[in-house]
Amino acid sequence: MVADYLMETYEVGLRRSCGLLELTTASYAYEPKGRDDTLLIEALKSMAQQYRRWGYRSIYDRLRLEGWADNHKRVYRVYSEQGLQKRYPSPLHRAG
Repeated sequence: MVADYLMETYEVGLRRSCGLLELTTASYAYEPKGRDDTLLIEALKSMAQQYRRWGYRSIYDRLRLEGWADNHKRVYRVYSEQGLQKRYPSPLHRAG
């Protein structure tokens, strides 16, 4: 990080190097915490298999009823990453 470079090269403190970069010391110390989505993935896959005609919104509503606290954005992201989107028939194979 640039703040580390300034501290090592010019022998200035953390507050000084962060001030020069217009960076708060809290932002310098921040470490993002990842989240494990394996339980949500399992729940989504089982629900998508059980309710094949449901999209992510219906599955999300069902998850909320079961007590899951994840928001719709997280559910949609995991749903899409797992390739669980509903498949629509192509116009050539549709009855008409």
